[in-house]
Amino acid sequence: MAVGISQLIASQNAAATGEDWQIIVPEIYGREGKILAEEQLLDRRVVIDRELGRLLKQLFYTGGDFNDQMDALIANRASVEKAVREHLDKMYGKMGLEVNCGAYVTADCENYFVFPTTHTKLYQRTLQTPELMQRFDMSKLERLTEMMSEVDNRFEKIFIPEYNPYSFDKKQRTGEKEISTPPLARHQPRNNDEIPKGLIYCMLPGTGAEYDAILRKAHGYREAGRPVAVQKWHTGPEFEGFLKLHPQVISNPNVERVISRAGWGTIWLCQVTGKELEHVPYSLDEPEVYFNAKTLNEVPMRDATLNQLVKFNTLDGIAYVAKNIIKDM
Repeated sequence: MAVGISQLIASQNAAATGEDWQIIVPEIYGREGKILAEEQLLDRRVVIDRELGRLLKQLFYTGGDFNDQMDALIANRASVEKAVREHLDKMYGKMGLEVNCGAYVTADCENYFVFPTTHTKLYQRTLQTPELMQRFDMSKLERLTEMMSEVDNRFEKIFIPEYNPYSFDKKQRTGEKEISTPPLARHQPRNNDEIPKGLIYCMLPGTGAEYDAILRKAHGYREAGRPVAVQKWHTGPEFEGFLKLHPQVISNPNVERVISRAGWGTIWLCQVTGKELEHVPYSLDEPEVYFNAKTLNEVPMRDATLNQLVKFNTLDGIAYVAKNIIKDM
């Protein structure tokens, strides 16, 4: 998402000024280069920075549950932000612009936030939800609400999709800096690979209860005689009999539906490809997924997608956000 937006901004800037900006991408998973290449976003501008990824990983992917992550944020956010800024300044000099897609820190430059929700609003909503209040440490949520509110105040603009984790709440208010957007995904060209008609594509997360639930559904559909696919990198005996296909096939007319957790990457992909999404129940691991599932259950995705198309005249939220940032330059 961030690289797609940044590429459009950099291209516009190069055309206007002749200056070719670098795009700094943290290497968090170790496969960023491969993913960007598959999405045709890896070019001479892109610098994949392993050290930046190592620093950010201290906040993003600590393992354990949500309470553990809150501990890591409270203990490390300020020091990680200081280290990130020092690293960027040492390696690249003064940053010109940051497209921040959910990071808990900011670079020392002009910042734009692009994500399904601000962290501040997520913590506030969690504090107001009885079912979640019983599971998560309220004192930590209150502390993080105050901490991330200060970070949110740094952003020039905050881009949030109109169909978002809190769309179930008809009284939700748009923040002062918030700008509503279409789904935060690029237009997906039609895939014409030869695949079975009526294919069920199962989008498996890394691990956890939702992984197990999706896999059970996949086996159920296969035993009923339906063609089933999983991501092409899944191997092992539990995937015997499944097709191994890249998610890009989801735009193929022979794909009937997608089975996934209620994560926004898959929701946006289904919105822009017009596919039905069958999501598995929330596992109480992440508050955001709780709210995502509630929105999917109470506000039909197809209706919301049509409303966004009518309002914005596009479902390409990547181009929409880039155009809005370019206007500020």
